[in-house]
Order: sequence, then structure tokens, then C-alpha cells
Amino acid sequence: MIISITNAAAETGIVAYGLLAILLVSVRRARNSELFSMEITNELKGLAILMIVFSHIGYFLVNDNKFLVPFSNYAGVGVDLFLVLSGYGLVASALSRPLSIGRFYLRRLPRIYVPVIATLVIFLLLDFFALGITYPLATTLQNFVGIFGRANLYEHIDSPLWYITFILINYLLFPLIFRRRFPFLSAVAMAGAMWLTVVYLPSINLISLDLLSFYKLHFFAFPLGMAICALLNRPHQLIPTFIGKLNGGVYRSQIFMILRLTAFVLAAAILIYNYRHGQVGKAWYWETAASLANVVGLLLIFILKKIDFRSLSLLGAFSFEIYLLHWPLLWRYNFLFGRLPAGSATLIYLILFILAGFLFKKLNNKILNAAGFCKITK
Repeated sequence: MIISITNAAAETGIVAYGLLAILLVSVRRARNSELFSMEITNELKGLAILMIVFSHIGYFLVNDNKFLVPFSNYAGVGVDLFLVLSGYGLVASALSRPLSIGRFYLRRLPRIYVPVIATLVIFLLLDFFALGITYPLATTLQNFVGIFGRANLYEHIDSPLWYITFILINYLLFPLIFRRRFPFLSAVAMAGAMWLTVVYLPSINLISLDLLSFYKLHFFAFPLGMAICALLNRPHQLIPTFIGKLNGGVYRSQIFMILRLTAFVLAAAILIYNYRHGQVGKAWYWETAASLANVVGLLLIFILKKIDFRSLSLLGAFSFEIYLLHWPLLWRYNFLFGRLPAGSATLIYLILFILAGFLFKKLNNKILNAAGFCKITK
């Protein structure tokens, strides 16, 4: 049921000030000098999941789309952030610890499939016994192998799982395309392969045209993450070697400080420009370019900042689990919206999502361990 709210601006203010207070309380001086530390990665994942959850609440759960604006306007940026970080992470791992194609699949795919299958089982059982809802057998079987061809937020078991099919395509293609000697060219080849996939998928008739429009908006994000990692780890291929030394913190001179400030200003300018000149709803290539520009701006800011946000990092640590669980809990099993002010309900749900994500991750790790996958993935 769509939830009615009366004062969207005031409720948005509650969320904004609540999040600001939580972030400020959790601030600490950055302890890791790595260019892409785990802390930074988790913070970016935390930011990404906030964008997605806020968008789903603001545009699909409540009756006033002004609620959570402007935070709710960046779901696409959140998806692109996840994809860029995935592409970056796979290249970084492949450069440091190469795997055969078969071992790559055994290492990576269970980490996606097991949580997805667990999610489906949980909600299939809950929906049947608690709400009396069933789903078409053919669609359910497709879902269990990772094919989510439709994305109706109000009708399907877990609409945001459209992302699973898309990320699986990237993961299946990656070891076939990536070459350690040519990481940047591999990223270019990956972009081409993803574009061909988006173009020819309609002939399979498993993915709806509406969903394919999502794929078209996001097909370049994963290869972009690959390219960024290639440039930062093998800078001699395309750019001067001194760029790579940023990782070691070699440049502490005034020149470096000027470069740092310039990067901050550039990143802020990108974000402000795209906020004032939104491309959502325009031609797909403009929307894609604006979203990826925002991602680059956020990457610059998070890499160059000298502080860590532990609360954002905590959210990011369970972001995948939260992504899998959040929409059915908000839509079919909502127990806060309508009973509490929307702003307060949103903040409480974020805390509950972290708790649910923690428990769900423990469950999935136990399943992986029992199945013997943890020995493979170590």
C-alpha cells in the first residue's frame, strides 16, 4: 500500500539532520593511506545503498515524490557505483592473484548465487504462509538460476533483483575477456562485449524491453571500474608513472596539495552541475554520461578526503544483503511507515536493515561454509 505523508519537506529534514548527526559522530581520521582501501570501498557502497533505498522509498513507497529529494534522485548513480566498484575489485584481484576461468567462477559466483537463492526461499515462504501470495512456476525457476527478466516493484517477488542478472552477465564475461598483460584494453573489450549483449539480448525474449533500458543505462559502469583500476595499477600503459605513486603517498609537496584541491573543486563542480542540469529521462547516453560523471566525482572526493565515516562504512559492509532484502520488507512487510512519521520511520529502517544485513550475511557464510565454498574462496 502506498503510504500517505503530509509534510515531505519537514520529514526529509528529519532524515537529513539525522544522517548528518550519525555521520559526524562516526567521523575519525583516516588510518589507511591506500588509494582504494576497504574503508573507502565500504563507504562508497554505503552511499550507493542509501541512494537506492531512498529512491525506492521516495518514488515508490510514499505518495509525495518530494520526500527524500534530492537524495532519492540518485538511484542510477548508486547502481553505477556498485558496478564500478565491482569492476575495479575484480581487476585488482586478478592483477594480484590470477585465477583460471573455472576457479574464478567457483570463487565468485557462489557469493552471488547463495544470497540470492536464500533471499528467494525466505520471501517465497514468507509470502505464501504470511500473505497467501504465490508466483508463476516458470518465473520462479528462472529466478533461481539468476534470470530476473521483469522488474515490477509492486508485483514481483523482489524487483531490485534485476541487478543480479546484469551483474552475473558481467561476472560471466570477465574471465573470458580479461588479460593481465593488457588490463586497460580488457576494459575496452569488456565495454564492447557488454554493448553487444545489450543489443542482442532482446532476441532471447527473457528480458523485458523496460529492463533492457536499465541495462543500456548501466552497461559502461563495470568496464569503467576495470579501466580505473588498470590506470591506477598499471599507469605506465597510458599515463605518466608518477600517477601511480599517489597510492604510496609520495607527493606531499605544495604541487600535490594544489592537485588535491583542484580535484576536489572539479569533483564538486561535476556534482553541482549534474544536480542543476539533471539528465534523467533524456537520451540514454546523456543520462549515462551524467551518472558516470557523478560516480567519478564521488570517487575523487572519497579518495582524497582525510577522514573516515564509520557509520557509512558499516552500512556498506552489508550493502549487498540490504539490497537483496530491503524492498520486500518495505513494501509487503512494512510496519513503520504509516505508524510513525516518515522521516523517523526511514531512519529506523536503516538501522534495522543493517541488523538484517548482518544476520543475513552470517547465514549466507554458514551456507557457503557448509557447502565447502569457503575453502575455495579463501
